[in-house]
Amino acid sequence: MKNSIEKLVRQRLHITPTVGYDFSGVLLHADRSRDGQYVFAHVEVYPDGDAPPRQLEGELLFDRHRVHFVQKIPPKAPNADE
Repeated sequence: MKNSIEKLVRQRLHITPTVGYDFSGVLLHADRSRDGQYVFAHVEVYPDGDAPPRQLEGELLFDRHRVHFVQKIPPKAPNADE
């Protein structure tokens, strides 16, 4: 049986960690073990202040116990930028 995070694999999520900067990324894998990790690709880090988001190369492995909040980012509506 999948937990609520495992159901979000292949979707872009916004993560608020217990420590550090918020980031968003596409969830590739969610490890259910107590000390498990989430694996993200296409990660953008949101530094404090007016600094622009920073793209990270490769995959980010993040300890699940360091996640404070998870927000599902909805896909953009068609023609939303017009």
